[in-house]
Amino acid sequence: VATALVSVAVGRRLRSSRRGRAAARRASGRYAVVGDAFVDVLASGVKELPGWNSDALATSPIELKAGGSAMNTSLHLRELSECEVELHSALGRDEFGAFLRREAARRGVALLDHARSS
Repeated sequence: VATALVSVAVGRRLRSSRRGRAAARRASGRYAVVGDAFVDVLASGVKELPGWNSDALATSPIELKAGGSAMNTSLHLRELSECEVELHSALGRDEFGAFLRREAARRGVALLDHARSS
């Protein structure tokens, strides 16, 4: 759904990669993206997956990245254009949710959290 919204929003301006990026930078307006936001946990340098009740050594630091189709779409749309982007999603009240809120703010995306409190 999020990708379709961006396709409609940016529309015919994205014909070729070079012209598309230039056109997207000139795009203005305000766009809303609705959908998921996840934290991707990247553990590179793991030679093999650990077995049951065991660990595996990661030779590189474990990284957290903002992910999920709607979050990725929002971040890329904002990076490619001068437009305002709002992401409508539901985030947890935990460290991962806080990470996603910080990452969206740092990269210029307004995040509207629609999670229900219990």
